[in-house]
Amino acid sequence: MNYELSLKFQKFKLPRSVKLRIVYVIIMNLTNSMNGFSLNQFGSVMKFAIDLESDLAEYYQNSKLSGNQQVYKEEFAIRVTASLKRKKNIERSRRENVTEITLEPIEGLNSDDYKLNFSDFSVDGINKNEEIAIKFFSEAGPKINVLETRRVFKRCLKEHSNLNTL
Repeated sequence: MNYELSLKFQKFKLPRSVKLRIVYVIIMNLTNSMNGFSLNQFGSVMKFAIDLESDLAEYYQNSKLSGNQQVYKEEFAIRVTASLKRKKNIERSRRENVTEITLEPIEGLNSDDYKLNFSDFSVDGINKNEEIAIKFFSEAGPKINVLETRRVFKRCLKEHSNLNTL
């Protein structure tokens, strides 16, 4: 935090939770302005998780519409709904728990390790993307320092793990 910003905090005697929100917004603006994702802050991990679930929902929707996967049409519809539900839970956790966070760096997460292949609608491609989602939630969950968010990630991991393998 720069000196000018810290003077403003002192001048207005802001509560700690408000200070954390301000710092969080500043960090999110900086993170969102970058081209890529570095998963080293709470906000960037949450954004990545939200985008992952959103992208998976779209991927399953496209898989459902692709001609060669008509056998799994119902399964894809279930997965679309589940992905959108997980996305909402992650968004809610991010919104509600932001005041509790201590902005500590998160180490050991690299977005390149969790790239999904949205062009492969084969059964193997779909299963591989689920494995990547499982890997992300299993590795990111323990690194999050907000208990409720960690629980949300654990539920996401459980739901992804319990999906039927195609």
